[in-house]
Amino acid sequence: MRKIFCFLAISVILAPICVLADGGLFMPPDVYMYETDQRAVIFYENNVETLILSTTFRGSAKDFGWVVPV
Repeated sequence: MRKIFCFLAISVILAPICVLADGGLFMPPDVYMYETDQRAVIFYENNVETLILSTTFRGSAKDFGWVVPV
């Protein structure tokens, strides 16, 4: 039981160091794309959180994917 508690305590302390919760761009290797600006507003009302996100991209990609972790 003590080993489990120690493992959980260490995990909680180290988890923020190991986690990279940022969005990612996915595109073919022969093109480039980067994020030039990002703005966000978070509203919280009646136990509901709403995120409005605005992002600007620049680059040569005609098609790309943007993954946002939520």
